[in-house]
Amino acid sequence: MKSAGINFSVTFGVATKPAQVHSINNWAIENNSLENGIIFFGAMHPDFDNKVEEINRLSNAGIKGIKLHGEFQKFAADSEKMTPVYQTLAERKMFVVFHAGDDLFAGCSGNSSAEKIKNVALNFPKLNIIAAHGGAFKQWDESIKHLSGMENVWIDISFLPGYISDELWSKMLKEFDYKKILLGSDFPWMSQKKTVEWLKQKNLDKKIENAILGKNASDILNLQS
Repeated sequence: MKSAGINFSVTFGVATKPAQVHSINNWAIENNSLENGIIFFGAMHPDFDNKVEEINRLSNAGIKGIKLHGEFQKFAADSEKMTPVYQTLAERKMFVVFHAGDDLFAGCSGNSSAEKIKNVALNFPKLNIIAAHGGAFKQWDESIKHLSGMENVWIDISFLPGYISDELWSKMLKEFDYKKILLGSDFPWMSQKKTVEWLKQKNLDKKIENAILGKNASDILNLQS
């Protein structure tokens, strides 16, 4: 973070088994700290028994969201069994971060497609959604088609450097409100510094660059600038 000039990082844990949820969330609650610049989101698994109670526990402890990964957790983002989770997150004004699109390790089942994430956004209009990897990794035309213009959807730029073409990035920037685009790196798979440098090389208007580098995230998470 220091080498990349980053003051705050939001970090996620993914529960690949239901039994991991509680311990991951205990760690998140215990280590969530603005003082050291690490903001933890919690974990959830579609087969965890006490989903609503666990979301409420996270919220009461000051955790602002959860991460879901349909490819590793083997569930469709718009699965009906996730309805109680999405409803509770919306009621608590929390965020859900979806792995979106393809995955270099888990493949691509379509569980995390931009269209399925759009279905969630439409069914739960008060739910705050962040679709990682530009809204659908390696499926950016689909991301632009389904997610641009969605009021309750943000995207991040994690793992885009070296994968997305300049043409697609320019199209994404044109179709999405720049206030809906967040910095992300997918560290440790890609360094924060590489992502920051990639964005700065795009020679964006400073207002847009600064918004993506931090202001947008600071605004939605109610952090001090």
